[in-house]
Amino acid sequence: MNIIKFSAFVLSIGIASTLQAAPVKETSLSSYTPYATFFGFSDTEAYLHFAQSMEKLKAQQLQPEVDLLALPQVRNALSKNYQDLSAEEQIELKQLLDQRQQELADVLGIQVKDLQPLMNKYLDFSKLQEDLYRKGDSTSSYFVLSADDGEEVERIAVSGQLLASLGGFGSTLMSAGLADMAAARGISQYQEFEVVFSSRETKQIYAYNNFSGATPRSAERQLLPSENDSIE
Repeated sequence: MNIIKFSAFVLSIGIASTLQAAPVKETSLSSYTPYATFFGFSDTEAYLHFAQSMEKLKAQQLQPEVDLLALPQVRNALSKNYQDLSAEEQIELKQLLDQRQQELADVLGIQVKDLQPLMNKYLDFSKLQEDLYRKGDSTSSYFVLSADDGEEVERIAVSGQLLASLGGFGSTLMSAGLADMAAARGISQYQEFEVVFSSRETKQIYAYNNFSGATPRSAERQLLPSENDSIE
């Protein structure tokens, strides 16, 4: 069952997303079983922990002791060209980012390998539910709405020179660099923004958090000629 159909199912049977409002003890555990199954959890209580933690993260009620971008190792790396970092500094930076990912996975009660897929699926599901509620409850609209219909996201252009200074596409430092640029633009955690990689002539949707930086929310896509012309 895909996200749009499941959102329609959730709305049609009246199981609203009330995890952040209602204590588990006041709600039958079995009523959350469809959610757990949809997100691939065999243990409903484990799903509830994950979902409640995600809601708290989105509301910024759960934060790391020190924001990723405030760490001296990250600030040092962002102030330099990645290639100018020593081998030891590059290794330390990767270990640090790996540790922060593990910290976030521990908060959510899941494995690191499942971190990005599950977070993206939950954020997509939450966003689509909000869209469906906002646009009314016409059954005919459930299966045609897109998660990004009518949405405007802020665009960040990354030149080839800047991308190279971050170590190249998909590098260890790129995640922190994109988070740093988004935060400087006033983009909130978990708010989507579009990154245009001019040297690759591609674009991709990202979101960031203060635990582990920016992560992709969509596949990388080729720019259309008209989009290429409009890069700032």
